[in-house]
Amino acid sequence: MTRHGGRGHTVIGPEEKAQYLAHVTAGVPLDEAAAKIGVDRRSINRAAAADPEFATARAAAKAAGRKVRANLLPHGEYRYIHGGCRCTTCRTAASAARQNRRTTPPDPTRKKTKTPADTGPPPSRSGTRTRTKETTIIPLNRSNTRPGEGIPPLAAVS
Repeated sequence: MTRHGGRGHTVIGPEEKAQYLAHVTAGVPLDEAAAKIGVDRRSINRAAAADPEFATARAAAKAAGRKVRANLLPHGEYRYIHGGCRCTTCRTAASAARQNRRTTPPDPTRKKTKTPADTGPPPSRSGTRTRTKETTIIPLNRSNTRPGEGIPPLAAVS
């Protein structure tokens, strides 16, 4: 049962924790899983910080849910690249898409993004002076010398 703690924080009971873990294991995103049991995700994070067993169970549920969501992706180039799937369908789709990109001429209406190598050095402005910063040495007064050592103080440089 959900109740409120000392500072108004929602305290999650064992039933809600079990429901939350079941939703996450089924592949439901964390925010949605928390909303389905009627609590905020921060309350779940707070419960995981306070209960190491729940934190371990949540980590396992997240890993299982990640696998479920990965298996829901359709087979194709995206799953080959981002999901690491190497089935025949994904390999064939990725090869066909790669071959298509190599043989298709670039779209002339698409803007090319400039890289630093393409831009080159900035254009020079003829007739303008560049200002160089001169070093200013500020001598410190001699009262800062250590008595009896006669070592002059260091100068401050700006």
